[in-house]
Amino acid sequence: MVMTSYGRPGWLSQAVESVLGQAEVDLELIIVNNGSDSATTGYLDSLSDSRVSVEHHPENLGTVGGKNAGISIATGDWLALIDDDDVWAPDKLARQLASVEATGAKWSTTGCVYVNEDLEIVGGQPPLDVATLMRDLNRQYTLQAGMSAFLWRRGHLQSDLVNSEVPNMSDWDLALRLAAQGPPALVEAPLVAYRQHGTAMSSQRAEVFIAELERMAETFEGIDPEVTRPHVYQFIGSQMLRRDRPGAAARFYLRALASGQLSAVPRLVTLPLPRAARQWLRLHVNSDASWIAEAEAWLQSVRSTAAGASGWSP
Repeated sequence: MVMTSYGRPGWLSQAVESVLGQAEVDLELIIVNNGSDSATTGYLDSLSDSRVSVEHHPENLGTVGGKNAGISIATGDWLALIDDDDVWAPDKLARQLASVEATGAKWSTTGCVYVNEDLEIVGGQPPLDVATLMRDLNRQYTLQAGMSAFLWRRGHLQSDLVNSEVPNMSDWDLALRLAAQGPPALVEAPLVAYRQHGTAMSSQRAEVFIAELERMAETFEGIDPEVTRPHVYQFIGSQMLRRDRPGAAARFYLRALASGQLSAVPRLVTLPLPRAARQWLRLHVNSDASWIAEAEAWLQSVRSTAAGASGWSP
């Protein structure tokens, strides 16, 4: 397992505890410290679990560079990545390994719920079925929770490294490379809590994303930038709204709509509502209640034990 961190010791401690709390699996956890502050470095140096290896880098390698530094020294038969602001259910790896053994797949993915800074659920619903996921993956990113949901067998890709040429779309790039090996073993359960917050790297300029999209179209047959661009605009709009920038969100939603993305309409309609009203609609109307309840069952214990186990809090 590989994790990178930069200056978020509270969230990092929760992510670490969720990995070390994985049931019925043997694992190694490689944490790449991307030039963090003294608080993060102090927490990492305090870890005494023999399963943990910490690689300190004085300079920030970036999210992709940090992942690749960890992947390069990992020794396990299976690779999994987790961002330091996400957490895993305690049976995530065991269920994914059982699923790949049962299906013969070379990789696995799972579902998630979206949580805020305090690990409170703000939304979530089951993932697409495997057939739809595979059919639509060339059009848009159809998986949940980014790389934090992936598990793949080492050596079945030409390179296990994350693509540094498309850092903002590296999740999609990796998913396409994995999908080229066949469909995933999908565990239809909310086994990842995917933290959404205003400091996410994905809130960059649209031009950066579009440039990376053009680069991916040169690499993967079947990607049509004209088809995918509206999805990118809508995604960026959502990122801007998460940063409490409704004006910028509206501009990108309108660009998505002008490009033919009709699903931008309800987003534009609800945009003038107070933030609390939008959050209520997302959780109680646009989410699946049973899916939320399933995740809540394991998140309760994560909230109460993860930060406290290490003495750190977000």
